[in-house]
Amino acid sequence: MAHLMAVRPPGDLSARFTSTAGYRVSEIRPCKAAIDSIDLKQIRCFVAAYEEGSFSKAAEREHCTQPGLSVYIQRLEAMLGHRLFDRKARGVSPTIAGKHFYGSCAEVLRSVGAAKQQILDMGGRVASEINVGVSPTMFKGGLSRMLPDYLATHPYVNVRLAEAYSGTLTDWVVSGEVQVAIVTKPPLHLGLETTHFFRDRLVLVTRPNRKPTASGRGLGARNASDLEKLKLVLPSPRHSLRQVIEAAAVRLGSTGSGRILEIDGMLGTLELVRS
Repeated sequence: MAHLMAVRPPGDLSARFTSTAGYRVSEIRPCKAAIDSIDLKQIRCFVAAYEEGSFSKAAEREHCTQPGLSVYIQRLEAMLGHRLFDRKARGVSPTIAGKHFYGSCAEVLRSVGAAKQQILDMGGRVASEINVGVSPTMFKGGLSRMLPDYLATHPYVNVRLAEAYSGTLTDWVVSGEVQVAIVTKPPLHLGLETTHFFRDRLVLVTRPNRKPTASGRGLGARNASDLEKLKLVLPSPRHSLRQVIEAAAVRLGSTGSGRILEIDGMLGTLELVRS
């Protein structure tokens, strides 16, 4: 039985975390004239490149050409006096300065979004955006039923969904990439609030026409000896789903299992089981 939990930072969902080093962009110390000349387009292009890890994907996201976006980034670097990205053959990665600058840029864009929302509120409409992390099974379960109702009653709320296993989702909540996540088990991270949603069943699945186990039960691994003969496809130990599965195996009296293949992705898991 898996417990599905919503995890989020305490307090206001719009609160963000600073870097572990505690630096803000002001500590990069660019000249004031350079800061005054930075516009929102440059900030949006920088944030897009940071989040996408690619100038081409960032350009597509911002509806501009890749050369044009590269020029925006180069001008921004010249204004700040710091290189913000390391250019690689298959994308870009932020420098230390880029990582510090990203937090402040994201804050600027949130402030602009909040200002826009305030204007909309004055017209009797409420608009906002929320980033939600969900585990893969949620798309086959309650989310498909809950989301349409939520969107119908909140027409001006933009919902962005990100799919991953619980360990990754919890990391995203901590880093601020998502405001809330629905995970399999409460995380151990301090500083996160949890709310119990519901319980869900975990079942053992295999490809069609699989041969029965030694006990003659087919797929039904109901005791330790059955389980220990199976080849299992499981998520890595950092994810709480793996911990739930291992706890269930212990309750069956198992001290181990057959060969385990680890993969952190639902589609890949299903394909491996099917083959």
